[in-house]
Amino acid sequence: QQRRGVLWQLEPDSPAYNAGGLARLSGPLDVARFEAALQALVQRHETLRTPFPSVDGVPVQRVHGDGGLHMDWQDFSALDRDSRQQHLQTLADSEAHRPFDLESGPLLRVCMVKMAEREHYLVVTLHHIVTEGWAMDIFARELGALYEAFLDDRESPLEPLPVQYLDYSVWQREWLESGERQRQLDYWKAQLGNEHPLLELPGDRPRPPVQSHQGDLYRFDLSPELAERVRRFNAARGLTMFMTMTATLAALLYRYSGQQDLRIGAPVANRIRPESEGLIGAFLNTQVLRCRLDGQMSVGELLEQVRQTVIDGQSHQDLPFDHLVEALQPPRSAAYNPLFQVMCNVQRWEFQQTRQLAGMTVEYIANDARATKFDLNLEVTDLD
Repeated sequence: QQRRGVLWQLEPDSPAYNAGGLARLSGPLDVARFEAALQALVQRHETLRTPFPSVDGVPVQRVHGDGGLHMDWQDFSALDRDSRQQHLQTLADSEAHRPFDLESGPLLRVCMVKMAEREHYLVVTLHHIVTEGWAMDIFARELGALYEAFLDDRESPLEPLPVQYLDYSVWQREWLESGERQRQLDYWKAQLGNEHPLLELPGDRPRPPVQSHQGDLYRFDLSPELAERVRRFNAARGLTMFMTMTATLAALLYRYSGQQDLRIGAPVANRIRPESEGLIGAFLNTQVLRCRLDGQMSVGELLEQVRQTVIDGQSHQDLPFDHLVEALQPPRSAAYNPLFQVMCNVQRWEFQQTRQLAGMTVEYIANDARATKFDLNLEVTDLD
């Protein structure tokens, strides 16, 4: 969180750390009870009502008793169908790109859009300083449970949280300072070495001196037959989907760059204590996976190298990325991300799947900002 807070201070107008999307709600909706469920969720999780004011130039957490959140309302139902969709997309894109004020908050925006009597869209946007994929899954699941309970005039069915995010932050800091930080830092120093090569992909224009974070999305689906073949391939060789996709990405980068020493960023859940599993918050950490390739290497050898690198990294996943950057002192530039310029992520979040909720069909629709923190970011969603 501290690193993202500092990055926001450097680029307060950047949407690169916005997260969110749309959910289509088909069926009867009780707007008042839905907003009550949303307010109850905000009260349950301190992170949803925590801004980060600056004290002596350093962002600090300030938990508010009231989240100050108001669910906006837009009614496009009187428009013709094409105009409704156009207005919805314009609204969603605007929200995805509108920056947050981390110092004053709130860091969650919610808007309900009426398209027809039994068709609504929920537009949700958060800053990554308070959320990540795992947390979005909790957000969707608990909001649904609260809404169903409030529809039946019942109390919240959710068990009280054993800790809050701030409690976990204090514990993690103390744990790292007890010697764990140095143990993990020694591993990463040995793993990554003293050279930190910049990935040079062939581009159609020179790299700008300062990252604009302006990017675009290219989405495609693997056929069910190919996806099943990949799963069988992984099962036969003891591989995860992440290992296979990382190795595939490394081979592609080697082909186009000709570089034999590649670094790929990888997000890790970093929820090592059971108490953290039900918390909404930015637990996500970033690892740097080193892949060494040459023209004589077989696919099997590359897969085994990546497999072992990922397994070893799992026992050293807690060192905050900014601590690693500070210790390794790689060349710094506003033109690129330090230590790696390409990210690979494989996720299986329930909030991205269609579900039934209190007589409604809820369908998630991705609508991230066309902004990127890296040269390339491969996101694989496994919906099996």
